[in-house]
Amino acid sequence: MGSLKESYLESDEGRQENLADALGISWDELSQLDYTVTENISNEGLLYGYFITFSSNCSAEILSKIAGISKSRTISLSPWIFERSYEDQYALGAIAQNIDHRASFSNEMESSVRLQNLQIDDHATRQLLLRQTFISIIGALETFLSDTFISKTLSSEHYLQQFVRNHPEFKQQKISISEIYDVSVKIQERAKTVMVNTIYHKLPTVREMYTGTFSIDFPNISNLQKYILVRHDLVHRNGKTTEGRLVNVNDKLIDELRNNAVTFVEELTNKLERDFDDDLPF
Repeated sequence: MGSLKESYLESDEGRQENLADALGISWDELSQLDYTVTENISNEGLLYGYFITFSSNCSAEILSKIAGISKSRTISLSPWIFERSYEDQYALGAIAQNIDHRASFSNEMESSVRLQNLQIDDHATRQLLLRQTFISIIGALETFLSDTFISKTLSSEHYLQQFVRNHPEFKQQKISISEIYDVSVKIQERAKTVMVNTIYHKLPTVREMYTGTFSIDFPNISNLQKYILVRHDLVHRNGKTTEGRLVNVNDKLIDELRNNAVTFVEELTNKLERDFDDDLPF
């Protein structure tokens, strides 16, 4: 085992939030504790996880809230416990609070219509407005796909198992028999990290996640793919194609994108609702 500098954790609020969440205590409670962090590393240099050891002068009341802590005030944590950032934690919290992702998407579409209908005389400013409206519609679709997937998956042990069983991130992991229990205890945390870090405008990847986890027939993505490419030009090439041609974003293009996005979300929502009712194994 090798030592991990405490300053590395203490300088990163996001990592402390993750640690407090993993320990089952609040950030304020964690800040009252003195502890050291050591890495659990194999002879081959693989990181198995972390050991958190609390000093003897720590509050016994706070330590009693930490499930699995040993008599020597030490607890073992998974290697990915510090992977989720503060922003990831915030995103997960927001997803958990939103119980109607379809309604949120519809509200965003209505907002995009109001934004598009703003009267601006200056041509350059009008073009900038249309570009931002186009990008915002793709963003709303991404948010719907991510929030729906994460909330549905975490709401069911069956779907969480399906996600872990089918996602490439977990298929490529190799663990020994002796590690099975420790890994299984923390598997939900690792799954959360993978789900939050997915790029949800990569529709072929998202399609595989939905079909593998929920066993549904994912809606056709071909109509939306061309708009994803336009978004890439707008965001990463300042509105130009790889050939240097300026992308023409007009009201007709935005209306087409919005209509396709709304149709896609409605179709996907209907498939999810139908299959959740019919196919649950319990």
